[in-house]
Amino acid sequence: MTTSRPDEGPDSTRTTSTDDPAPAGERAEPAAGEDRAGRATIVGTGLIGASIGIALRSRGWRVTGIDDGPGIAGRAVSLGALDAEGIDDDADVVFVATPVRAAEAVIRDVLGRPGRRADAIVTDVGSVKGPLVAAVDHPSFVGGHPMAGSEQVGVDGANGELF
Repeated sequence: MTTSRPDEGPDSTRTTSTDDPAPAGERAEPAAGEDRAGRATIVGTGLIGASIGIALRSRGWRVTGIDDGPGIAGRAVSLGALDAEGIDDDADVVFVATPVRAAEAVIRDVLGRPGRRADAIVTDVGSVKGPLVAAVDHPSFVGGHPMAGSEQVGVDGANGELF
């Protein structure tokens, strides 16, 4: 279920699952002997972001995401790359899969988001690291650089085996 917080406006969402009844900011512990898959949010659900989503979901993770392109995140849901559209403030990790020129602003927005799990890792998939890592000095940010790609373009080219 995706809900908007009244204090954050209609463009801000909090994604929760009826399978995980823990209140926001609290973690539901798995039953004894049960492994708990992780939770991830992907900002930018094109080729790389959706491929990450497919790979994580195939391993039991709950994956949500957003994209500023009209209908792109919805298409990622229909292709199985996301469980739902939205930002999960209880995510273990947030992948920023936007164009490099937008990454710094998006990462700062994610890191400054009220209600975000303080121990969540925020990483990016951009190719240029030096300026970004220097600009975003935050203990939760880990600059990433996936060595992956494809001749395909966009969410329809996503592949869970890309990595």
